[in-house]
Amino acid sequence: VYVVMASGSRVGLLSLVLVVPLVLVSRYRQLVRQKNILSILLAVSCISIYLGQTGIQQTIDKTSKLHDDSYSVARLSLYAIGAELLVEEPVKGYGIGNFRKAWNPQSSDYVIRHPEVEIKAVTINLSQVACRSIQIIAIILASSVTVFMVNTARAQADLYTFLYEPQKAKPPYLNVALNNLYFKPYAEKIAMRSNLYANIESNDQQGVEDFVVWAKDYVNKNPELKMYEDLISASVFLKPEGKGCDMIKEGLTMYAHNKPLQNARDEKCN
Repeated sequence: VYVVMASGSRVGLLSLVLVVPLVLVSRYRQLVRQKNILSILLAVSCISIYLGQTGIQQTIDKTSKLHDDSYSVARLSLYAIGAELLVEEPVKGYGIGNFRKAWNPQSSDYVIRHPEVEIKAVTINLSQVACRSIQIIAIILASSVTVFMVNTARAQADLYTFLYEPQKAKPPYLNVALNNLYFKPYAEKIAMRSNLYANIESNDQQGVEDFVVWAKDYVNKNPELKMYEDLISASVFLKPEGKGCDMIKEGLTMYAHNKPLQNARDEKCN
């Protein structure tokens, strides 16, 4: 509401006036049940209208300019050309991306038929500094995207080799993927899971405890079932007398209907 009001857009304001009643009518039952939310929305909308009221003056100014000869004639000419194009292809239209191809010949023909009309031609001139700045920014963006995409491709290959062609993987393992912005979370999870079972196999208690600390923080944000299974394995290793019951019960709070967790609870925690 604030953006529409502050922009001074007549089309935006008209859309808001038409759409809000439609939303209220179509969602009447839901809105009635959510009276508190509806009240908050109305209050926020009123505040937005108040804060964006300067845009209403812009709308009024632009509307008043329609009565000026030059502005009025130009705008009406645009409407007339658009109407002619609509009459020529009322159903099929002209297709996305073909606006200029349809508009330019029609507008030229219209001007020939009505030499008295004015159509507002605007030339935008950028300073040399602005042109150079755009060029430099474009080069920086293109270079940055290229470097990122190349690094991402290498990270993907690094992950694939580690997972599916381990005989070809060379240390330091997953080094590229772990330093890639996109693949880092996934690579870190794979690395930690691999280290867990390697540490269990080598009887490295400290390594397993480090995994538990990391994994508990992980499931607080992403409660994945597989991670709970890994935590159960770590718990069984660290607390063989409890056989991982603490992690089994915690996993069941997230996945109450999971059969393997239920079976593990019935087998080990009763």
